[in-house]
Amino acid sequence: MMRVEFDGIWDVVTEATNQANLLLAKAEFYERIRTCPRFELTKASPRDIADLMERCTARLTVRLYKSRWPWSRAFGYEDARFPDMVFLNTRKLDRSMASIVGTIIHESVHAADAHSPLDFGHGSNSSADKENTAPYWIGNLAISMVSDQPFAAVDHAAIDVLDDPAEAVA
Repeated sequence: MMRVEFDGIWDVVTEATNQANLLLAKAEFYERIRTCPRFELTKASPRDIADLMERCTARLTVRLYKSRWPWSRAFGYEDARFPDMVFLNTRKLDRSMASIVGTIIHESVHAADAHSPLDFGHGSNSSADKENTAPYWIGNLAISMVSDQPFAAVDHAAIDVLDDPAEAVA
């Protein structure tokens, strides 16, 4: 099973990481992924992706960064050079716990993708019309499950130009 770790002083990130790990340990989470009819921008089936995520043993680390541009809409990002890192924007942590968990899970989908021969990303960094790609759909499922709300519109902002991971803060 995939596991997410955070070693820092931001309580909201610690709690979101714990919530993400609870989801990643739940059989129901993977069963609900398998119920999706199909994901866009991939040939992989939801069943294949759920199976792969459930078997993935990656240990992911959450790193915090502060976007250079104060009005950045990016909640977080992944970087192919660091497939086991989840980068969260500290300027965007003033939102619901479920939304932060959704971002961590969204980035965890990218990590599972990086550890797989399959390809199930979302193409460009724009979030427009990407709600049925695996990262956005599964991130939105996480939001729904954590908030105990019906499955609703995607809660992720567009990803901005990647900041230097060396600028990440603890």
